Amino acid sequence: MCVNLASFICSTRLRRETNAETGINQTDKMKSNHLKVDVYYNLTKKVFSVRHNGLVIDHKRNLMLKDAKFIVSEKGRQRVLKQRRKNVHAIIRGELVAAGSIEKPRAAYYNPYKVDSFVDYKTREPVHHSDMVMLKLGKYNVPEIIFEKSEKSG
Repeated sequence: MCVNLASFICSTRLRRETNAETGINQTDKMKSNHLKVDVYYNLTKKVFSVRHNGLVIDHKRNLMLKDAKFIVSEKGRQRVLKQRRKNVHAIIRGELVAAGSIEKPRAAYYNPYKVDSFVDYKTREPVHHSDMVMLKLGKYNVPEIIFEKSEKSG
């Protein structure tokens, strides 16, 4: 029987064994098109963490998402404001794609101390949805969010 930290390690091993039994591993999951994932910027590793079904399956410096939703947990944001300590409460959820194009690129950002949602840099309007999003690390590993403005954006 596993307890506390040991239980986390045991459950992780069980998930890996289950994946081994089914023949599906993390890299196979990443290669499949249209995998629904949550992506957030990992402050510790300075990369984007890719989460599927609640488990981080990869870390990437660059990636593309199709039919993306920009989600901010207000409760998590309030916790950041109260504790003055960041936590994962803002994600971009979409279908992971190997390649895509953005015809009219726009930039977005999120700062829990200044805004309550992802915001278009140029217009300062909230962004809630985009047909295509490119996430990449810019100079000094600063995360960049490039999106295609869609009818549903804000």
